[in-house]
This record gives sequence, C-alpha cells and structure tokens, in this order.
Amino acid sequence: MELPYGTYQFKLLTADGRQIPAVGHTYYNNIDRFNSTMEMGGGAISRMSSGQTYAPVQNFQPGGIYTIVVHPKEFTWTTGTDDISELQNGFQIIADISEPLNRTYAQIQLANTITGQDAVLRAKGQTTATTAYGKASDYFPVVAGQQPIVIETASGQVLAAIDAELQAGQNYTAWLYMDPDKK
Repeated sequence: MELPYGTYQFKLLTADGRQIPAVGHTYYNNIDRFNSTMEMGGGAISRMSSGQTYAPVQNFQPGGIYTIVVHPKEFTWTTGTDDISELQNGFQIIADISEPLNRTYAQIQLANTITGQDAVLRAKGQTTATTAYGKASDYFPVVAGQQPIVIETASGQVLAAIDAELQAGQNYTAWLYMDPDKK
C-alpha cells in the first residue's frame, strides 16, 4: 500500500483479533505470557501486565520502501522467581532500501482557535478539510520552499495570508487566532 510520508504506528492482528507484539528494545520483550502485553515491574516490584502490546511509533520518509515481517522471536516471561524465554511471533518493520533524505516535502496543517469560525488552509493548490473552532486539520504534504499560505472561511473569504519558507522534512501548523485588534 502507499501512504503519505509521516509518522505511523502499525498494529498487526491475528485472524482471531489478538495483537502481535513488535520486536523491540529488550525491555519490551518482557511479556505477559497469557496475552503478550508488556510487563511492568521487576526487582523488588512484582511484575504485572501493562495491558499494552508493544507497537512502535515510527517516522516513514517519502520514497521509502518498507516491509513488515512477522517471524519467531525470543520473548521473556516470568514466573515470579524465574525468567523463561520462549519463541513466539513478533513483527518488525524493515527499510528495504536506505531511507532517502527528504529534500522535497514539508507537511502543513491548520489549527483553528477562533470561536464560531470554520476555516480552511490553502497552499500549493491543496486545501484542508473545513476545520472548526478548537480543532486541527490533518497534515498534507507540500513541496518545500517559499509558499503562499492562505486561511479562508468555508465560503472563500480570506482571513489570513502569509508567504512562508517551508523547509523539507518539517511539519508546520498554521494557527488561526484573533489578535487584540480583532483581526
């Protein structure tokens, strides 16, 4: 599948709906053997299930090609006195090619802080969804560089405009707010 570049968390499920833990840092490989959730505690504190299955949040670059692999991995669970290592399926995300350096795209979104005012952000021919007061739009990618950014009402009345220099690989939020002069 193709996704816009950004930060994602993948959660893999078995056919019966159980979440498969990711292969990660050694700490996250200590699991509750009954439900594969991460264990907390250790030392003088008795171990207990966190209720959370490890799935990393990861940044993916434009042009990157990745594979999600499920394979047997050694996980550790404890009886309270002994640590026991067993193989069970875990997943990891592998970059198939070296992640390319993002020199082309930035991402931008709108955060609306004006009561009763719906707004949209327009940049490089793209527009966010209508964003209500107290909400933020989804990010959308734009080509980096000098960009005119316009925030409008849903009917097209310009509320704010600025020329901004957007740097590749950065995420930007345009905040719509009322200044002391009610502008």
